[in-house]
Amino acid sequence: MATNIPFQVVAFSDRSLKPAIYIYTFPELSRKAKLKGHAQLDYTLLGFSYCGTYLASYSAVPEYELTLWNWEKKVILCSRLQPGVEVSQMTFNPMNWHQLCLSSASALTIWNIERSDKNYNLKSVKLPAEDGTCIDETDGMFSYTEPKDTVYGPALLVSSIAGLVGVEAETFKPKDDLHPLVHPTVHCWNPTNELYVGCEEGHILLINAESLLVAVLSRFAEVPKGKKLVNTMAFHKEGLFVAGNDGIVHSFTIKEIHYKVKDYFDVQEPVGNIIFSPDYTLLLIETIKGSVYTYTFGEEPKVKTILDAYSGNIQAIDFITPGNKYLTILGEICIWLLENGSHVSKLHLRTEVNDMACCPSSLSVALGTSAGYIQFLDVTDAELPQVVHNVFLTRSSIQHVHYDQKGQYLIIGTSDGYIFILNAKPSQSFKVLGFTEINGNIVQMSTVYISEKNLVEVMVLVNTSQSERSRLEIFSLPEAILTDPDNCCDERGRLKNDIIKRRRYEINHSLTSAVLDLHNEHLYGYCSHVPYICTYGIPEKVFFCLALGNIFLNRILFFQLHVKIVFNIHFL
Repeated sequence: MATNIPFQVVAFSDRSLKPAIYIYTFPELSRKAKLKGHAQLDYTLLGFSYCGTYLASYSAVPEYELTLWNWEKKVILCSRLQPGVEVSQMTFNPMNWHQLCLSSASALTIWNIERSDKNYNLKSVKLPAEDGTCIDETDGMFSYTEPKDTVYGPALLVSSIAGLVGVEAETFKPKDDLHPLVHPTVHCWNPTNELYVGCEEGHILLINAESLLVAVLSRFAEVPKGKKLVNTMAFHKEGLFVAGNDGIVHSFTIKEIHYKVKDYFDVQEPVGNIIFSPDYTLLLIETIKGSVYTYTFGEEPKVKTILDAYSGNIQAIDFITPGNKYLTILGEICIWLLENGSHVSKLHLRTEVNDMACCPSSLSVALGTSAGYIQFLDVTDAELPQVVHNVFLTRSSIQHVHYDQKGQYLIIGTSDGYIFILNAKPSQSFKVLGFTEINGNIVQMSTVYISEKNLVEVMVLVNTSQSERSRLEIFSLPEAILTDPDNCCDERGRLKNDIIKRRRYEINHSLTSAVLDLHNEHLYGYCSHVPYICTYGIPEKVFFCLALGNIFLNRILFFQLHVKIVFNIHFL
């Protein structure tokens, strides 16, 4: 789809065999023209010239054809086939409709359209290497070997030495002459007939559309490998506005080949497109997931949310206690009001989060990431949540995050079967107290606080290799782990079994969920194969010790739990 503001028209194409291009007025939505070209399947790009009279279209498979239209007269002025060339962006020069730029991930091409509308030239820009250096490439047909004294014989063409003839001789290049080039991601024009080009490698190029000379302005600092930093550009009198995956709209003040960077604002999610209003007083920002924001220039600039879009599956949800708000994770942290469901705030973490839990004893939130970090948020001000602390636990992915009911312990489960115990108090900097190993894939964790004994019972549901059975690991967290953690762990930080009194149980059902009751006498389990919630009685703990010299090993008995159906669930 393409729009032209001076003419107040919009162009779009249908998706069908032999599609047509339709041009409608806006906002009346009355049809002005229907254009029928050579495309067999789809038009991938449309673009109006700034004067509004001309329309450029680009069709993909199978034609890969660039076409220039006079849409008012409904005629094709010229066209050019480019077999196999995928184009990602197409723009007219706003100061000269005779110049048209097409860019893809591997090339950038500038068209000069002659006044006769019959003759046109295609000029390809030579891109720099990935490190930003300019490449002085020789012509493949007339490249010679290294200069040498002619007494040893004539200087031969490289293609002649290779024994090539015809087209191969014209296009042949030795391996040493091949260099990886930058990959353009976006471009925009400035008022002096020059192009700014953003590259995947982090470079900003300045290209003169007349001479096709290329200058590398700079390289962004700390460019993440494999990520496109620049997704969109727009030119303004205050500088070149740039935005990308970091979610920050930057302004570059460019002087010759140097520039200064100013961060205007952060929308906290990857930006897909930015565009200025016709009077350049308003900047429209569109994010990749569909949110829309506006930034107003002036003495008191401000950001306004037009559309706040959410995408993806909810990964975790919990209540902020005490209070009347709750959090969700949909690729970002969102805080909602319980009373009416209104949205309070959000925070984009720019990392993959697998689970989340709110602390019952403080206004903090723990987040488990795929990179093995625990991130802690301060939600004292629900309208402005912020990351205040990070703890790196493991190189494995963190899959489960759980607090006990009193908010004393933070219990972490990893993808490789480790359970980490952390002090849940912010005043203790969320100190790691110890860990224990669970043999298998952790499905769920549940805790219950036993006030009479001042300890926390932890239950871990584990998948086994036997598809029709489940395993439960139950252990205790006494107060001594908080007060004297060094004496409760071995030299590696593993919690001692005689301290946590670890027990193991097997169940003849494949449970998908299980929780402890408030008295630690029963547990409730759900099996997806049958529509029942079952209760299991937990036998008393029995331990045997074998003395082997000075080494004592705890042998953990296996108990088969007896089942009783307490709920019958009917699925509609």
